[in-house]
Amino acid sequence: MNNKNKTVIIVIAVAMVLLGSVVFLAKRLANQSAKMQKDDTQQSVEDKKINDIIQQYSNLPPEGKKKFEIILDRLVKQYAVKQPGKEDTAGKPFKPSFVKGIKINWQDAAKYVGQYVIVQGIIVSSYYNGQVCFLNFDKNYGKSLALTIFGYNLKKFHEHPEKFYFDKTIAACGIIKQYKGRYEIILTDAGQIELANE
Repeated sequence: MNNKNKTVIIVIAVAMVLLGSVVFLAKRLANQSAKMQKDDTQQSVEDKKINDIIQQYSNLPPEGKKKFEIILDRLVKQYAVKQPGKEDTAGKPFKPSFVKGIKINWQDAAKYVGQYVIVQGIIVSSYYNGQVCFLNFDKNYGKSLALTIFGYNLKKFHEHPEKFYFDKTIAACGIIKQYKGRYEIILTDAGQIELANE
């Protein structure tokens, strides 16, 4: 048996060993959207498994890395969380790129306090008081869901988000919190909000 054949056999054997770890990783990524809060002990065990996978990957020869990436890509596609499309006001399909989060109607925010969600809708009112920017899905913002951006995070968003997102169909993701009887998702990064037509 020549060296080339030995290398191929070693690469295949390592890929087979890593396959179980890849399946674990792909399933974990898919399940994250449904279960965000985990026990600290379990989390540290899973983090160790992921670090072990990364370490094994870094030790593979180039051919092994390429095969590993092909397998990982197939598994991610197989276990990916598929979000149903939604139409914006112009009737064009709107499918947010977020994969993390439970997709809910913004009207149901009260049922999902403490959970990481994806919401879609039109920003019908907005307000910036000099310290906090509010993007509201309902004109009765005191009782419904709002997207909240604190002043120290505004530089991460489009200039004047209260004007930019007003009257536009958006999707946003984050943890729903309750504050003084109202529900909010605090946006800390522009990656948490998308326009329907982009």
